[in-house]
Amino acid sequence: MIRGILTLLTAKGKRALASSVLWFSIYALSGIVMMLLVLKMLDLIMTEQEISLYADWLALVLLLLLRGISSTFGDLRKHYAGFDLNYELREKIIHRLKSFSLGFYTNERLGEISTVIHRDVDNMVMIVGHLCPRMLSDFIVSAVMITALLIVNGNMGLLMISILPVALLILRNL
Repeated sequence: MIRGILTLLTAKGKRALASSVLWFSIYALSGIVMMLLVLKMLDLIMTEQEISLYADWLALVLLLLLRGISSTFGDLRKHYAGFDLNYELREKIIHRLKSFSLGFYTNERLGEISTVIHRDVDNMVMIVGHLCPRMLSDFIVSAVMITALLIVNGNMGLLMISILPVALLILRNL
C-alpha cells in the first residue's frame, strides 16, 4: 500500500519526503546525544571532579537549537510531500471522473462521492505526511544505535539485536 502511494509522488515530493526523514533522524539522534551529555555531566558532578561544565552546557544549548531546527524543517518537508500527494491524487481522480458518462452522475449521489474522495485522499495524505517520515526515521535511528552499540560494546549490540524478533512478533500480533 505504501509503495503504491509513494509511486504517486512527484520527484519533488519524493525529495521532500526523503529530506523530512533525514531531518527527523537528526532530531532523534540529537536527543540521544543530549541525554548522553546530561548523563556525562551528572557523572562528573557526582564524582566531584574539578572540571568546567561550560563547554557541556554550550553543547547542550547547540544541540537544543539543532533539535528545534531539525523538527521545524522536518515538519515543513513532510507537509510539502503531503501536499504534493494531495495534488496528484485529486488531479488523477478528477481526470478519472471526467471519463464517466453523465448518466453516472445522475444516478449517484454527488455529495456521497465527494465525501468518499475527500476522506480517502486525506487518509493517504496522513500516511505520507505524518506516519511515513517518523516511521522511516525511527528505523534509521535504530540502525545507527545498533551500529554504535556494536562498536562500543558488542554484548550490548547483540542484546539489542536479540530482542528484535520478540518485538516483531509483538507488532505482528497487534
